[in-house]
Amino acid sequence: MMQQLGIFSYEDNCKKLLKGEINNNRIPLTLNNKIINKLSKEIAFCIKQGIHFFNSAETASITISPLLLYYGILSLSKALIIANSNGTIFLDDIKYHGLSTRPLTDKQKKFKERKNNWKLLNEYANVNDGVFFKLYKLMSKTTKLKKNDSFKLIDTLNSIPEIKELYKKILNKEPRVVNVYSEPEQVNNKVTFSIYDTDSIFFEKNIPNVQKILSKEKKGFEIKYTTINDSKVNEFKLFNTYHSKIGGRYFVLPIKYNSGKNSKYENINQLLIDYINLFILGEQVRYHQDNWNNILSGKNNAIISILESYIELVKRRFPNMVLDELVKEPFNYGTPSYLS
Repeated sequence: MMQQLGIFSYEDNCKKLLKGEINNNRIPLTLNNKIINKLSKEIAFCIKQGIHFFNSAETASITISPLLLYYGILSLSKALIIANSNGTIFLDDIKYHGLSTRPLTDKQKKFKERKNNWKLLNEYANVNDGVFFKLYKLMSKTTKLKKNDSFKLIDTLNSIPEIKELYKKILNKEPRVVNVYSEPEQVNNKVTFSIYDTDSIFFEKNIPNVQKILSKEKKGFEIKYTTINDSKVNEFKLFNTYHSKIGGRYFVLPIKYNSGKNSKYENINQLLIDYINLFILGEQVRYHQDNWNNILSGKNNAIISILESYIELVKRRFPNMVLDELVKEPFNYGTPSYLS
């Protein structure tokens, strides 16, 4: 995977990618050579730097690896933004992280000052101008988020499909993820999809006004839902459909965030969730070593067991998702097996 991503750590290959000279599903850029050259140089270096950060994280312990991964995520995100913004964004336009832990409210300020009863899951990230916001606009169907909106780690970490079972066992909380039985499809003027009947109670509880939106029909182990009103599958926004890079298909329900004094919900791409989570974890590694040491020691709800699995997942999936978005087609990699 890293070798294929590394193809675009060379400027000439980035030029071919942008011009449509590499067979893929991208729309070629029709820009002058000076702009193409500048874009290609910046993309290539960001990818090269991102790969180095990820490779360094592979050999580092969890004591520092979240920070290395965050810097890798930052570099690869910049590459993706520059490559997919039609020549309108350069490195000088995305100098800032796009997230901040600087307190904006009295509640956040008190949380930062209180060392007793501190909980990692209550750590937050406030939306700001910069890489995250540019990536959000690039990857999202809607743009509800605005500056100073805030995410908590508890609300982003419980939306990671691959660790849903571990999250549920360790924290005894229900992740905002359900398993797919059949994906949304267009049937005449309606949208229909199915989930397993074991997930239906949780699903319906977390979809506001579900009875006014969806009708349902039980068929064996599946619950089939159909929109009551006319709908189009490409405009369907009740949840995100996510295909895991390590196997499995999931519906991820909208993620809770705070906007002023109000709680809201938004569909957030898994790339963006990784960006938020590793930004928060990287801040602990860099600035709050006492808190991070407590986490590594198994205190704070023994959340370290979840983080260890999640960090390994980020190493596997984030570069893969970036590669998919660069080339505009899915790259899938099998796990090697060995005969004894």
